[in-house]
Amino acid sequence: MKILAALFILTILSLPAFAAARIPPLNADATVDRIIDGDTFVATLTLENGARVGVRVRFMEIDAPELSGDCERERQMAQASKVRLGEIVPIGSTVTLTEIKDDKYQGRINAYVFVGDLDVGAKMIAENHAIPYGGGRRSPWCTDQEIAAEQKRVLLSIHNANTIK
Repeated sequence: MKILAALFILTILSLPAFAAARIPPLNADATVDRIIDGDTFVATLTLENGARVGVRVRFMEIDAPELSGDCERERQMAQASKVRLGEIVPIGSTVTLTEIKDDKYQGRINAYVFVGDLDVGAKMIAENHAIPYGGGRRSPWCTDQEIAAEQKRVLLSIHNANTIK
């Protein structure tokens, strides 16, 4: 009985590795529809059956500054990153998405993005428009001093708006 239980447990534990080895990574060509920011864009994928699906694509393993960032410098860097991504993958261009995975947000996928042999994410990192990202808490783009100055500016603008009324 102990041998049977051990074989059952061993079989169950080996299933994920076996399944992963048999399922090839999902790849697809897509047409760029809109640039959201430096690490996300909207694209239309054409599936094997000819159906077309619109999705938001987030680059795998990179992080770009946020347009709604914590300080003015991050917002400026985010705008430059968005513009640069639009130059590399202009609207209407075809990209290849590799190793496509579901994202934590519904309607968004994660993928490596290529134009021909060019790894677009690696290019964004090489040009300092993004940084490597392995998941979890993202690295700050702003210093503590910049964040404090931004918070002070916002509080003063709220105070001034309230005193003018």
